Amino acid sequence: MVNAEVEGKVVAYAQALLRSYRAAVEANFGALARELELLGQCSALFPLYGRQVGLDTGLVLFSGEVDFYLFFIDEPGVGLTTWRHAAGDDGFDREWTFNTPDEMRARVVREQLGLGEEDVLTMINVPGLNFIDFTTEAMVRDASHHGTGRANGHGARAEQQLPALRSAFQDAQVRAGFRASYGAMHQWSGTPQTRGIAFEKLWREVLGFHGWHPKKVTIDGEDDDFTAIRNGAHILGEVRWYAGPMTGGKAREFLAKFSPRPATTGLFISYTGYDDGARAVFRRAVGTTAVVLFGKDEIDDVLDRGADLGALFDVRLREVYDYLFEGPSKS
Repeated sequence: MVNAEVEGKVVAYAQALLRSYRAAVEANFGALARELELLGQCSALFPLYGRQVGLDTGLVLFSGEVDFYLFFIDEPGVGLTTWRHAAGDDGFDREWTFNTPDEMRARVVREQLGLGEEDVLTMINVPGLNFIDFTTEAMVRDASHHGTGRANGHGARAEQQLPALRSAFQDAQVRAGFRASYGAMHQWSGTPQTRGIAFEKLWREVLGFHGWHPKKVTIDGEDDDFTAIRNGAHILGEVRWYAGPMTGGKAREFLAKFSPRPATTGLFISYTGYDDGARAVFRRAVGTTAVVLFGKDEIDDVLDRGADLGALFDVRLREVYDYLFEGPSKS
């Protein structure tokens, strides 16, 4: 049960803490907070920034004879929802407070309150004091220090994570561009030939994004959609968006390009897949030339669902080689 006097003190303390938290963020990490907002990460790394008790934030309190845990939770329209006070004979005594690691104490208290880690925005712990017996004025004075300290701690953590967050955001933007370009090809208003050219160019961009160093190659009598280098291995690729599946004849044309490239692996990307003749031709060639086949499923995985190109390629390449011993390939 929540005591009205305790609720008044704790809410006043929490409101003062949120004010000092916001002031510290704006004074010390204003530019960082604005960038994190653009990256969609401000609320994750500055979880109390802009929060208001009773509007979008609730409070859960656990107090002991020499301990105080205040949990800020994402629960709108409430103040102090729960208060539990534990006596020393409940096991939460001075010895437990000072001899138990901080994270372990926090976990035990969360479990006592029925809170999951995902339920908590942040937690304030005041160990070694019967803080709940302080006057409202004393608690509010300490709130300024507690809020500033927590904001500065969150800011330091955010600064460490910022480079990785920037990289992840940029990667997400690039992948979104791939999805948009791929989606536009399904509504293509130009000729099939121009769509094929655009599809080929898109795949060179995808290969470059994944670090495969693709290059368009044109030599006498031969036009290659791309060559690439992955983990030191040379890859020759073909990209097609035809009206129907690739045939055995097209497969033989592609394999002919490997005669001067004995140490090269093939990657054939066909939106409309492969007929039985094409698959048979590629399977018969496995002893001398391994060709990985990407059809619509693999294309969707990479372009729509953001699958890792290298990992998918490895799975399909393994299936190509295993076909020699284990039966038909799934690629």
